[in-house]
Amino acid sequence: MVQVTADFSSDRTVISEGEIVRFEDLSFGNPTEWTWTFEGGDPENSSIQHPEVRYTNPGIYKVTLTASNKDTEAITTKEGYITVEEKEIVISSGFSADADGWTIVGDAQGGSNIVASYSPFEGLDDSGYIYAEDRVTGGVWCFSAPEKFRGNKSEYYGGTMSFWLIQKSNMRNQFKAKDIIIRNGTKEIYLYHSEYSGLTWTKFEVEISEAGVWLIGNDRVATKIEIEEVLANITAFRIRGEFEYGPDTGGLDKFELKLPL
Repeated sequence: MVQVTADFSSDRTVISEGEIVRFEDLSFGNPTEWTWTFEGGDPENSSIQHPEVRYTNPGIYKVTLTASNKDTEAITTKEGYITVEEKEIVISSGFSADADGWTIVGDAQGGSNIVASYSPFEGLDDSGYIYAEDRVTGGVWCFSAPEKFRGNKSEYYGGTMSFWLIQKSNMRNQFKAKDIIIRNGTKEIYLYHSEYSGLTWTKFEVEISEAGVWLIGNDRVATKIEIEEVLANITAFRIRGEFEYGPDTGGLDKFELKLPL
């Protein structure tokens, strides 16, 4: 007679609501049958040796496995094994206290990859905002988003991005350049605004889908697959802050990335 010992693991134990966990049977004793119970999971029960389970509601859930062979069976329960966190619907930078990790890349303030300047006043609702001054040394400068806006953002396909821009310039020599740039390594999608930011705060809102007029390559409209490929691992996320040939100052406030409804 071979005694069965039930055990299991999973590819992760902390997830966001709606994500899938892959379970692996680690039982000893050559089991031939498996009975799983997944509290809060879909499915709630399974007889597959290595099941996949989706969790849709936030909470902390136990998992039970009964493994058996022709001679014996064993059961193990892991209390509080899966933690499902509420999905973050909006990732944002309101700049209420500081630059929130945003940097400046390109021709601004005499350097590149520097921390954005911060003002606690003159933003929307007279709150804080970030800005940079163009020193006219060549190139186009952008606001570069911090880590919380990078990485795997696949679930934001179909969602929206919104932010406010302002510029201080003579408004006589505006020029066209890529206004939003999102990269996954060397793969890049981008778009052009239909209008430039003004001398007062101007709001921009863009859908993150092919309906958002995202471009790739030589201004070709990006496909759904191409947009999803970039969102799968965002390595750079940039917002243009310079619109004027010559010296100017650009500001950014209330940046938000929202999941689709």
